[in-house]
Amino acid sequence: MAPTVVAEFVWGWDFFVAIGTLGLAGFTAWLARATRDLATAGREEQRAQWRPVVVPGVDEDVREQTDHDGRIHLTLTVRNIGRGPAFSVQAQVRNGRHPLGASIPNTMRTLAAGEEMNLRMRLVERPDDKFFARHWPPGVLEIELSYFDLDERWHHTDLMSSRRPGDPRRAGRTIVRQTERRLGPVHGSKRAIAEQERHDNAKRTKLARRAHGLASTVRKRLPAPHCGTTPD
Repeated sequence: MAPTVVAEFVWGWDFFVAIGTLGLAGFTAWLARATRDLATAGREEQRAQWRPVVVPGVDEDVREQTDHDGRIHLTLTVRNIGRGPAFSVQAQVRNGRHPLGASIPNTMRTLAAGEEMNLRMRLVERPDDKFFARHWPPGVLEIELSYFDLDERWHHTDLMSSRRPGDPRRAGRTIVRQTERRLGPVHGSKRAIAEQERHDNAKRTKLARRAHGLASTVRKRLPAPHCGTTPD
């Protein structure tokens, strides 16, 4: 009877060891996931602390001027109320789906936290153009501000500018949104250029391996050369 009892007892220990191993594996997986979630939350909190938020300044009037060429310029005072700097602040002007103009390139600059600047936008058409004459001045004008943060991620502020007859145009409804889109190599970002180079190298390596594998397959399927002897 003793051997039977020992065998049953050993099988019982194996069962408990298996349960313990399974529980340890589950705990390890949960700990790894919790660590990843904590790291992600830390990165998001850091991004939120240094997030720029560009909105209209105290003076919300959208001022209009006409230059010597007859083109209309719009000027809007914007302010960064976020905690991080806003780089390359720029604007797009639209009337519905029709683009009307954009900010002047040499006026784009970095806007530090709490700082204000006058953002100038130049319309691409003149009042004597046919389309422009039909749609200007619009009752509602859409202005999209774009800028990126320290992590090179783009942020946008959508403004809805309206004007009543006899009143100056003002920046009204404001919607701020952040994106996961980052600077690309075209913007001269060293990080983006390095990532693009790594991507291109990985693609070239993959293509080279595929070509090598295809060549090996072709060589294996080719018939072996015949090495017979020539009769006398």
